[in-house]
Amino acid sequence: MVWDYNRCVSVLSEEIALIKEIILAQNLVRKAITAREWADFDSKIAQVEQLGERFRLLETERIKIFAAMQKKIAPLDPEPTFYSLAAKLPAKECRKLSSLYRELKMETFRIKALNECFFNYIKEVQTVAVAWLEAVAPGQKLYTRKGRKVSEEPRSMILNHRM
Repeated sequence: MVWDYNRCVSVLSEEIALIKEIILAQNLVRKAITAREWADFDSKIAQVEQLGERFRLLETERIKIFAAMQKKIAPLDPEPTFYSLAAKLPAKECRKLSSLYRELKMETFRIKALNECFFNYIKEVQTVAVAWLEAVAPGQKLYTRKGRKVSEEPRSMILNHRM
């Protein structure tokens, strides 16, 4: 791949926009889970997965573009940082790429924090469910439909019988 400033700007901009779309789609999934709205849950998950795949492809292209940038700008530097490479570009290009890269990193941190918070919520709900089951049926072992023992911390559970 040949270093192309305009393509780099385009890919970074597309990644930023796509992360924002992923955040919105994940928020719909979170709301559906917390409200226990399962009607179109699979389609929401599928949308997040599609967006994730698009992001993976863009990220692969971004990595190739950065490698081409490194070959052209600093071929002798074995492991340059993005900012050290950008600093060697004309000032206007450096500011634009640095700004986009910083925004991409900030959006990445944002989505990571949102996912960690939601994961903690899921773990807490799981802990409450396990404690509730232990209170309802102390000492009982849980088994799958095929007769295998369920681990101490079940990942998901569907109750389809009345008690």
